[in-house]
Amino acid sequence: MAVFIGISAESYEEGQLQWSKAGHDYMKSLVAVGAVPVIIPFVNDIALAKDYAIMCDGLILPGGNDVDPSFYASQKKMHCGETDKEFDRWQMALLENFLVFSRRVLGINRGMQLINVYFGGSLYQDIVKEYKKAGAKHMNNGLKEEMSHAVETVPGSSLWNVLGDRFLVNSFHHQAIKRLGSELCVTAMSSDGLIEGIVSNDGLASGVQWNPESFLRLSSNPMIALFQDFVDHCK
Repeated sequence: MAVFIGISAESYEEGQLQWSKAGHDYMKSLVAVGAVPVIIPFVNDIALAKDYAIMCDGLILPGGNDVDPSFYASQKKMHCGETDKEFDRWQMALLENFLVFSRRVLGINRGMQLINVYFGGSLYQDIVKEYKKAGAKHMNNGLKEEMSHAVETVPGSSLWNVLGDRFLVNSFHHQAIKRLGSELCVTAMSSDGLIEGIVSNDGLASGVQWNPESFLRLSSNPMIALFQDFVDHCK
């Protein structure tokens, strides 16, 4: 039986036209593990989030712009990037409905940060400005598949079981988890102490701070195991 995985798409304008977009690397990674990707457009109609949760077996919340700080009771600072409150509300509605229907959700980069905020956590609005212990290269300006720093998983965690104890990751984020949300556990950390992986207590929501979808460009793709494990749990 086919496994349908929704990918929450961003909305952008080009002239007088408005488009939805989702990265091909996400779709290719899902197809590689036998899933059927379904692009979920930003329709700005919260009621439809329930229909997508019923229709799909799982959800991927991909990378993108910053989560608006108002959602974690903070003022937006100068070093915070571009935000969109309506899009944040839409993705949180998707997340909530998928969890209500006991569907698995995988957050990638911004997606992990949004999951943390949904569960009551907060974010560093900029790592360089707000995290004094920053030492790893978290914002790489090179190729998407270029490795930036090492990650160590928490022994016995779901991520440890899938990917092992230590590995290199790419990194394209200027924000990170500051206060961990309730009902969440840490599954991975960077060498400078930032949270790189999370999972909810019930196992339904999980997230990683790097971009595993970009590993498919490498001849050897250790991150395909992450997508395989996610899809297997969506069956």
